[in-house]
Amino acid sequence: SFECFCPLAHSMSDIARAAQGFVNQPQVWVAAEQFLQNVSMQDLCQALASAQLSRAQTQSCVDAFERLLSFEEVRSQVITDAMRPYLQQGTKSPDDRIRVLIATALLEVAKSGAASGLLSGPAPTGVDLLLTLVVDPVMDVGEPASEAMAKLVVVEGAPDVVAGPGALQILQGALSLSDEVKCRILDLALELGRASQQAFDSCASAGLYQAVINAFFTDDLLLKLVAVELMEKLGSYERGVHFLAGADVSERLVAELEDPSQDDTVIVCVVRLLGCLALKSEAFVGKLLPSASAPLPTILVKLFRGKHEAGRLASVNCWSMLCAQREGLEFFVNVMPEFLAEITDAIVGTDNSKAIAVMAGWTLVLSHRPATKANAKIQELIVEKLLPHALKSLLQKPFADARPHNWQLLAEMAHLKQAAQQTLTVESFRDLLTNYRSEDSANALVGKHQFVSALLEAHSNVASTVFEDETYENLCGYVKGGPYWTPQGAQAVVDREAG
Repeated sequence: SFECFCPLAHSMSDIARAAQGFVNQPQVWVAAEQFLQNVSMQDLCQALASAQLSRAQTQSCVDAFERLLSFEEVRSQVITDAMRPYLQQGTKSPDDRIRVLIATALLEVAKSGAASGLLSGPAPTGVDLLLTLVVDPVMDVGEPASEAMAKLVVVEGAPDVVAGPGALQILQGALSLSDEVKCRILDLALELGRASQQAFDSCASAGLYQAVINAFFTDDLLLKLVAVELMEKLGSYERGVHFLAGADVSERLVAELEDPSQDDTVIVCVVRLLGCLALKSEAFVGKLLPSASAPLPTILVKLFRGKHEAGRLASVNCWSMLCAQREGLEFFVNVMPEFLAEITDAIVGTDNSKAIAVMAGWTLVLSHRPATKANAKIQELIVEKLLPHALKSLLQKPFADARPHNWQLLAEMAHLKQAAQQTLTVESFRDLLTNYRSEDSANALVGKHQFVSALLEAHSNVASTVFEDETYENLCGYVKGGPYWTPQGAQAVVDREAG
């Protein structure tokens, strides 16, 4: 039990002394409850708003407020009619610590069950307070306020408020402030749009996403480098890619690749975005791949062979998105077969991250199964190179993190009869299939189950002739039972061996 360490507070000094005593206690609810019996939240805010405290006393009150926010019982008391005037005064405090505290408090409320209280009530509402803080020049104030807005938008009815006309007017006006504030506002708009279609439409109509594009294509190199992250975020979800496609930025992006002095970070961003646009619509592919010497394929080869991992992975991702479309796959099969072979050979190379990226890339390509005039060449590539590489990687390479990708890639090839027959001729692979404890990770277990399910669904007649009746029945039971299924008695054997 705790003794009551908080004196009845009649002065600002009393409140600061009680706050310091509370901070020195263990962070448990009984201590907080005793403190609040003597010092209310309004008392604490009044002390913070006063000019009577020393810097050390103010810090004690700030620390006490922050500690109180760790309790759900307190977070529901932050936005009350009695607290609103103090919170509003705090958002305009010349002391950064006070503004940081208010922003942090509102973020904690936004993450709690009391979040809806920020949307309504007498002015200033919680959203009004956040809008004041989100444009604050101090990053430690603006960032938690921005995060709170992004958390809040998923609450029922929130888009009408968080991305309503009044809020958007404030956010638009903030674009004329410092680059730091401008980028924070644009990042907030992207997060709002990711969480809500309604908020996305509102931010798009307000020109916030066009502002992201404009910031990226600026001549100001420092702003451009900051905008790289914003553009990548815009291209990271379906609504954003759709907006970029409608903005017809592909030619401007390609032009960025033609600048010999272009920053590597910008090039990697452009390559990622062009891949996303190609995956979104095949209409872009022909423009991006007119010839092997065009800017994009030239850059893909350069990045793939380069020393920087981010560039290598961006090259593979873009290549796979292009090949997920019929025209893109035909281009690499017919126009750049050597590069296609080089990419595929990486599966058995020594660079594990590149091997995983290529397997994931081929999985994406095959999952789209684009119908092309080059089907015979593609099937030949799959059977003679891709499949043997995938099997070799699975059976011989020691990297556990690659195994889920091995299995997923094999599952996408399982619909080809020739591929199915070829895998089952490998004795060590058959043994692996019937070892129901061969995988250690959940992702690998799921991947293996996907392969066996795809194999039996497409070619049960082939599998039934290769395996003995009991083994085949166990495989069928495995498909029905799921990734963690084992034949009757097998678990007992495993348990005995483990014991």
